[in-house]
Amino acid sequence: MGATSVREDEIYILTKNWFVRREFKVLGGQPPRGTDRHPVIEIKSRTHNEKGSRSSFKPDLVVAAPRNLLLVECKPEFNGDDVDKLLEISQSAPRRQSLVEEIRQRRSLERHNHSLAQLSNELISRRIRCCISYSGTHHPVEIIYSLVFENRDSDGQLFLGDSLVTSFT
Repeated sequence: MGATSVREDEIYILTKNWFVRREFKVLGGQPPRGTDRHPVIEIKSRTHNEKGSRSSFKPDLVVAAPRNLLLVECKPEFNGDDVDKLLEISQSAPRRQSLVEEIRQRRSLERHNHSLAQLSNELISRRIRCCISYSGTHHPVEIIYSLVFENRDSDGQLFLGDSLVTSFT
């Protein structure tokens, strides 16, 4: 990591603030090396349901956008392993269902008076989108959003694949 690199905890804060400025609701989070006022949301594997299972996944942020539920992984620089993790979750109906059940159990959407709370579990599951957040140069990834911060002072740019976008669809 070079001297101008953004640390993982800084990316987490930049990312969380990016969503808050747009009035999205942060439902849960697991910041690096620390605690946050948001609960940790665990996506369990159907094959290993016990708490703390190695096959469970705890996203860095879970965010309710106006029409979608977002799973966000934050790293100092582009990370292919996070892309693989998010692809595995997004392509697994049981994992998406596990996420929705966890959010329902915690009443996360209801506590934020979010319109997604009115939808069926199946509809919410279909509205899950994945996003990787990092600093540096944009690396296009199909079907996953990328929130890229040029440095710790940048506002961040949102991409879907090669395209610069303004919102999550």
